[in-house]
Amino acid sequence: MKKNKAAGILLLCYLVVVVWIILFKVATSVDTVKFFLEHPSRSLNLIPFGESVIVNGKIYLQEIIYNTLIFVPFGGLLSLYDKRSSLIKKLFYIFSLSLLLETVQYVLGIGASDITDVLVNTLGGLIGLLIYQLLKHFVAEGKLDRLLLRLGSIIFLAGLLFICFMLLVN
Repeated sequence: MKKNKAAGILLLCYLVVVVWIILFKVATSVDTVKFFLEHPSRSLNLIPFGESVIVNGKIYLQEIIYNTLIFVPFGGLLSLYDKRSSLIKKLFYIFSLSLLLETVQYVLGIGASDITDVLVNTLGGLIGLLIYQLLKHFVAEGKLDRLLLRLGSIIFLAGLLFICFMLLVN
């Protein structure tokens, strides 16, 4: 399979997982998804690093770190898949996806929509883009792409097996 096609498939798989995690909070049953949709709960925060991330007077770093980390692979996969776009254009794609997910959360009433999430998701994607660029200085691009595709495929398959296990247990 051509590298670009493989990167596209891996990117698509990643996007499905991100939507599942962000919109449906890792729901392992159709009933849980139905519950989210039938019992809307809307929350909107437009103040970056405002009340939504402050717990007991301190910034809750764990959520910020998770929201950053979940988008790091998007930057790397985007770099694998889209060789022609500039860093700024790729960063725009990352920002747009994050904004879209936060908007869908609000419209469907299935979570808290937060500008902080958009900012840290975009930061995570930028980190992924920069890691890819940095690695290109140490490893030939073709070799790097093959390595990252293999690694990404292994991680995705391991995650898929884990999800299947969780579905069977529940």
